[in-house]
Amino acid sequence: MGARRRSKLAHTVVATAQVGTILLRMGQAEDALATFERARGIISTIKNPAQRYLCDKQVLHRSAMAASHLGRYAKSRELYETILAMAEEAGDKASVADALHSLGMQYNLLKNAEKASEYLQRAVAICGDADDAMIFNLQECKSTKGWWKRAWLTFARRSRRWTPLMEACYLGAAKT
Repeated sequence: MGARRRSKLAHTVVATAQVGTILLRMGQAEDALATFERARGIISTIKNPAQRYLCDKQVLHRSAMAASHLGRYAKSRELYETILAMAEEAGDKASVADALHSLGMQYNLLKNAEKASEYLQRAVAICGDADDAMIFNLQECKSTKGWWKRAWLTFARRSRRWTPLMEACYLGAAKT
């Protein structure tokens, strides 16, 4: 009975988070954020630590996205930092990398290329060449800052295939 109840609670959290995601996609970020907060209230009643962690991580991520859509970047970063701390404590490397990636993108939105690069480099260091999106975002951040040589060196070391962004970095590095 207990295991089934926990499973139902986890399903309720996931369903509530999906409603919030739909609201977010419809441009109703404030309502989405409120829905995610309701889901977080349910999460605290889940007894299984693994299920609680997975649900909390998912809802926090979606809450951070909603906060970002509302222009509440400090709140969004705070939520991603919470996810990062939870993932590090759980030893969940993939989630650590995702949280670092999200934090890097938040700083990139705020035009803070130095901080963005720092978080993105940490994310790429965890994932290696496995995540093209993280590598692309890191190089994009460096190249938009005018750090062509840095972007090119990272691409040259990590990429085994030629891409348009790689070519832009190469051409930019050649001009500087």
